Amino acid sequence: MRSRYRSVRGTAVVVACVLALGACARQVATSPPFGISGKELYAFDGLAQMTATTPVVVVGEVTATEPGRTIGVAEQTWRTNVATLEVEKPLQGNAGDQIGVEETGTNGVPYLKVGDRVILFLRPYIGDPPREDGLNYFTVMSSQGRFALSSDETLIPANVESEWLGKMSGLQMKDFLAAFSAAQASAQQGDVTPLPPPPLASGG
Repeated sequence: MRSRYRSVRGTAVVVACVLALGACARQVATSPPFGISGKELYAFDGLAQMTATTPVVVVGEVTATEPGRTIGVAEQTWRTNVATLEVEKPLQGNAGDQIGVEETGTNGVPYLKVGDRVILFLRPYIGDPPREDGLNYFTVMSSQGRFALSSDETLIPANVESEWLGKMSGLQMKDFLAAFSAAQASAQQGDVTPLPPPPLASGG
């Protein structure tokens, strides 16, 4: 009888440990909890202002992704996404042929995945890079600064809450490039004022 009691008690202890480990594993998710969102560093009133404020703009394709650092608070913690991007066309600034982009997911936009072709408005990563691989690292300015490209070169904005971004949905790549060139000209002529930089913070 005592042997059976010990067996049952031992089984209970093992089950409890497994459940505890499972709970701990669930605390650090590989992507943000559904519906989580936070205040973004930038909210632009148009393409010209976003262009004037953004140091680096590229067209590229995601070739690799991996989980990054753990962020969040209390029981809601998750891993950032670190994507490697092959730059097809630099539109503004000097990024390099291959760059790294860290995403936190707090803007409610799904993480980039391998094979995605995108236009990204970027700022340099602040702090120690997510990986020691020699790449230049960046973060996306805001969800307004991320556009997916479909197979027929049609733009799909990640954020369509702003009226001006809604109007860009379905735009062909060539038409976007024309609008972007006009935005650059406005910025260079001083017709639009860039937004000030956000407070210094690690990552993005």
